[in-house]
Amino acid sequence: ENTTFASIFSATGGILNAMLAARSADPVMTETVEQLRQWYRRKSHSHAHMGPIVMGTAFQNVMQRDCAGRVLQGHETDIVCGPHAFRLFQEVYVTCSPSDGCSAIRRASRFMGV
Repeated sequence: ENTTFASIFSATGGILNAMLAARSADPVMTETVEQLRQWYRRKSHSHAHMGPIVMGTAFQNVMQRDCAGRVLQGHETDIVCGPHAFRLFQEVYVTCSPSDGCSAIRRASRFMGV
């Protein structure tokens, strides 16, 4: 109930924008919008997914600004600092095999998401 922002650490880096919860006027979301503006101003972009990159940068910026000196220990799930109470889960890849009930189409897919 006290969580101010929740999402998922991406297995490839950044913060997944596919699942998130945030309070109105949340600083991470505000900073994400700023990072989106900067992304589109640049002439060249990486080939990685924009959403996790900009949200990850936004989260790091908010941590640096509002939680000075706070160092994340691995992939912490509950982070309380300054006015923030972050809840972050960790994305992990699951090996897909016939014994897991995984379909042939899913096994052959290059898409790593659910």
